[in-house]
Amino acid sequence: ATGERILRTVQRIKGDEKMPVLLGGEHTLTYFAAQAFDDVFVVQLDAHRDLRDEYLGDKICHATVMRRVLDFLPPERLVQVGVRSCSKEEAEFAREAKILAYSSEQVIDDASRIIAEVRKLVGKARVYLTIDLDVLDPAFAPGVATPEPGGPSTVEISRLVRELGKLNICAFDVVELVPPHDDGTAAFAAAKIIYELLAAIASSSK
Repeated sequence: ATGERILRTVQRIKGDEKMPVLLGGEHTLTYFAAQAFDDVFVVQLDAHRDLRDEYLGDKICHATVMRRVLDFLPPERLVQVGVRSCSKEEAEFAREAKILAYSSEQVIDDASRIIAEVRKLVGKARVYLTIDLDVLDPAFAPGVATPEPGGPSTVEISRLVRELGKLNICAFDVVELVPPHDDGTAAFAAAKIIYELLAAIASSSK
């Protein structure tokens, strides 16, 4: 029922020719929100691949969300950025499906190449951008559901987001903030990312 409400709300906002922005919360919301768009690319900033077919008995959850997105989206329309943790099952599935992915080390060392390649792949197509805050190193975002050491800094992600915001963004979400686990650091990082992304989208639409 919650998923249906998310989808209906995103469809209504889209129908009003406005940009849906979702803030959370559990990453599963991306599965429902992205269904409102046809012929879209999903660009995912995340420490994890989220490509499990099921996790702890659940077919739809934060660990399976991108696998479920691929139930209605071709794998060549998913781009994963910042990955540094995945299961054997996910690695094998991603390899067979030929899903484009960039590691956190590549984000840190060569963000400009990632931007150029993603821009070339996507072109003028619409992009749904989903940002799991655990893409950041836990030093910069401790209050997330599944922190993963070895990630980029807030500065590095902000630079990346400023460039991704120049794509034809049709919607975006920022997810997996867990306030009870946070000292305010992750919340401020989320606010900075959202600010930078909105500024980039606004400047590119002029």
